[in-house]
Amino acid sequence: LTVLMIVGIWAVLRNCSEKTKTAVLVGLCLFNIVSFFVYKVALSRDAAFLEIIGEAQFNWFNELPLHLCNINMFFIPIGVLLKKRFFTGFSFFVAPLGALMALSFPEDAFSGYSLLEPRMIGFYLTHILLLVCGISLATLGFYRPQVRDLPKICGFLLLVVLCAHGVNTLLRLNVCPYANYFFTYGSEISILKGMWNLIPVPFLY
Repeated sequence: LTVLMIVGIWAVLRNCSEKTKTAVLVGLCLFNIVSFFVYKVALSRDAAFLEIIGEAQFNWFNELPLHLCNINMFFIPIGVLLKKRFFTGFSFFVAPLGALMALSFPEDAFSGYSLLEPRMIGFYLTHILLLVCGISLATLGFYRPQVRDLPKICGFLLLVVLCAHGVNTLLRLNVCPYANYFFTYGSEISILKGMWNLIPVPFLY
């Protein structure tokens, strides 16, 4: 489905003006932002989800759009509208990576349940759209990947994760003991859990 969407968007828009391509890509991101918040509201009312994750109530401090993949819902339209190569480059490399990791290694609450459940629709829809929008930056001509961009992107990613870890630490000390943006304190996602088993140190793992 993801591949078909990427190819379909490219096929329909390849001969269109940059203005049309911009409108479509930004529109997809805006739709995804709205979908994301609807999905999180649905999660907050999902008793089965809370039971699976072992929490008495929904933790909004850990569900805001400040994670590895979904932060790009905002970076993509910023990069496209302002024509900022830095943002488009970051989103091209990081959004598909984060979204693909989530889709390939889903947590227990999003694995083994009917795809028609609201939380499943929300999880897969938002992550698939992130993957589609991130790769479409290149297929629609907004960003041409270059190796020389990687050091700056990796450096910025490290800085963002370090800031997220600082926010997590402050929230855990004062407001929310479960704050875990960018999963700097570990995660139940299997691939991250594996890394944590190798280096069981917050942020460094």
